[in-house]
Amino acid sequence: MKEHYNIIPPLNKKDFVACINKMQDVDRKIEAISDVLRENCPESIYWPPSLHGQLIEVLKKIFREDGKEFSFIEYYIYDLKYGKEWCEDSISIDGKPITLKTPEDLYEALLDEMNRM
Repeated sequence: MKEHYNIIPPLNKKDFVACINKMQDVDRKIEAISDVLRENCPESIYWPPSLHGQLIEVLKKIFREDGKEFSFIEYYIYDLKYGKEWCEDSISIDGKPITLKTPEDLYEALLDEMNRM
């Protein structure tokens, strides 16, 4: 059975953005707890069990990034710190800069990449 990703997005933008925003919110809260702990014990870190990695893997499968050398999703979350560290020369495809400032930008980049396949 042929998949029609270029016709129907695999996950709507609203749900995708909510998912990324929730992940970022949880990361912020974990970092805040770690900061408080480090004030009292400089070498401590708070790293609770989470489904963060599994959720990223599911998103990569949905947007056909699993098994690829480069992942827009991981790049956006880890390298660009949820888009905060994006600048115009962060990433380009065929010489065209790719905007990755927001979860909405990431969603559009993922759909564009899926349509390029």
